[in-house]
Amino acid sequence: MDATRGISLFVVPRKRPTGADLSAETLEFNDVQTSQLLHKIGWRGLPSLGLSCGEDGDCMGWLLAEPGHGLKYIFQMMNEARILVGTNATATASAAYHQSLAYARERTQGRRL
Repeated sequence: MDATRGISLFVVPRKRPTGADLSAETLEFNDVQTSQLLHKIGWRGLPSLGLSCGEDGDCMGWLLAEPGHGLKYIFQMMNEARILVGTNATATASAAYHQSLAYARERTQGRRL
């Protein structure tokens, strides 16, 4: 049995349109709330949160793609995100190298003659 079968992907905005025609002229909060702070290794400065949708029974979302195929699209997004994570790590390491090099060049070393 495929454990991922039946997982769908939805877009659930923070604010949703109201009114009979669902126009975006008037917006109200969409009953999306943070439910938990996820503890992780690594990017501690960038929090990851769990979301609860519709706890008060008043939430609107839209299905993306085919029902039951959401995990396929999530994996595709994660593969693209890995490239961004690698780029961020390279940029951070490069900035640290250049700052340490500048400090090493200006730092007084050894005894004065």
